[in-house]
Amino acid sequence: MVTPRYFAGLDLGPAGEFTALAVLEQTRVADERRPGAFAKHYALRHLARWPPGTSYTTIADEIRPLYAAPPLAHSTLVVDVTGVGRSVLRLFTRGGIQAHIRAVFMTAGHKPADDSADWSVPKVELAGVIQMNLQARRLKVAKDLADAATLVKELTEFRIKPKLADADSTEAWREGLKDDLVFAVGIGLWVEFNLWV
Repeated sequence: MVTPRYFAGLDLGPAGEFTALAVLEQTRVADERRPGAFAKHYALRHLARWPPGTSYTTIADEIRPLYAAPPLAHSTLVVDVTGVGRSVLRLFTRGGIQAHIRAVFMTAGHKPADDSADWSVPKVELAGVIQMNLQARRLKVAKDLADAATLVKELTEFRIKPKLADADSTEAWREGLKDDLVFAVGIGLWVEFNLWV
């Protein structure tokens, strides 16, 4: 049996917005349509949400114990620093969190980029990887998971706005004010799915 792999997305909210963490477990399951082949399946194992105004230091302190032992120790944690800047990442990289931590910047573009230090990921890519896995029934969310109902509500209300030529690129694609859980899940899925870790 293949050992499960774990990936997490942390959507850091700027002042006045929520912050969310989503931990995904990836397993390989026999593909019924292709004998001898396997398909990746994902289970959302942990959701956490911090209210607006929670300090990034508090968030790092609360995440640290999750990565202190298996199965999350030394797994991948991708932190969205789009609205807060890369300097906030130091609280996580130097805060004793035993994870492979990378920064991601969400963009309104159409092509991902990897400069070996940070990733730039179009929001449409994050939305697409979630939709694809939900439609293929490869993403499972336990109903009794904390904030599961909020995530489902965010998923049903989530929309990507097309980028306008004269629009601020950090705001143009955002339609809902509460989409932090969606993006936390999307970041974790996208990183694993693209195998850029």
